[in-house]
Amino acid sequence: MPRPEAPEHWAEEEFGTVRLFDNRLKGRLYTIAQDFYDCPEGNIPEACGSKARTMGAYRFFQNPKVTMDVVLTAHTEATIERIKQHQVVLVPQDTTTLNYSTHPMTEGLGPVNNTDDRAIGLLLHDTVAFTEDGTPLGIVDAQCWARDPQEAGKKRRRKELPIEQKESMKWLRSFRKVSEIQKLCPETMLVSIGDRESDIYELFLEAAKEPGPKLLVRAERTRNRKVEQGFLWDFVAKQKIAGCLKIHVPRRGSSKARDAWLDIHFAEATLHPPKSQGTKVTVWAVYAVESRQVGRPIAWMLITTVPVTSFEDARKRVEWYSGRWGIEVYHRTLKSGCRIRDRQLETADRLEKCLGVDMVVAWRVYYLAMLG
Repeated sequence: MPRPEAPEHWAEEEFGTVRLFDNRLKGRLYTIAQDFYDCPEGNIPEACGSKARTMGAYRFFQNPKVTMDVVLTAHTEATIERIKQHQVVLVPQDTTTLNYSTHPMTEGLGPVNNTDDRAIGLLLHDTVAFTEDGTPLGIVDAQCWARDPQEAGKKRRRKELPIEQKESMKWLRSFRKVSEIQKLCPETMLVSIGDRESDIYELFLEAAKEPGPKLLVRAERTRNRKVEQGFLWDFVAKQKIAGCLKIHVPRRGSSKARDAWLDIHFAEATLHPPKSQGTKVTVWAVYAVESRQVGRPIAWMLITTVPVTSFEDARKRVEWYSGRWGIEVYHRTLKSGCRIRDRQLETADRLEKCLGVDMVVAWRVYYLAMLG
């Protein structure tokens, strides 16, 4: 779809290519987005400001032509234009839970925690593009779903299923979406980033395909990942210290913010595949360990498909992974700044449509805050 040449406001600039071929629906989307942005902490009637606009918003979310994908695709196209302006763009992906237990009448919700916690809601796995200095450029992928209550407590059986039938498939779907965007941005290096949950061999296999985006994953120690020289952690820890790096660790829970000094080790390694997958993958491992901290020190094992041949390269990979915190800040903005868990709609499907608008509003709040 052609982009508006002279958009009248930010909502038209972000959603101008939306696949809604009824101008009234387009206009309603622009109005809802601006209302939500002007009053991000208000509920739908408070944000819309009048009965007519409130009813128009509810009818918009009921419309079968409107979906989360339709809303976000237009924003993603605007995001791609911003991505093209940078040489390196970090693309972390992460999962967050949306607890709607206070809305038991909403149809289509599912369990979001363990079997002992009866909370219900939705799960959101999103992927957000950032510059190297932490400015969010926009959302490039969003997967939202409700778990089947009948599947609760069947974790052991899921281990026997192929990855296509597991929630872990979310990591590959996100990476494949980033791959599509990489083709549209050949002058930009996209780096998909994931936390320890993303340490799955299928993702490394996907990233080994050329050409495509790069991958940076924090390894999960309990995976006991093997390389040709033995266990990954033991092999890299034995490498000489290439240098030291100071990073800032934000506050998390009861832990205060602090500065940390990390000893950096790195090495090239070839990952051994699981028995079901016979292809080996060559990667670079960067081990950043805090040796001066009393208590629980930082110990990151980062696995990447971006070559690491010097301390400067290793330091850059650690700084990239530190940027993953940006998506957690985005989630806090989405939940606290936009109060999406206070939205009250009759079905999970309508909540998802509303969430699509709220996600763009939360991005814009975060984006302008970082620019400021």
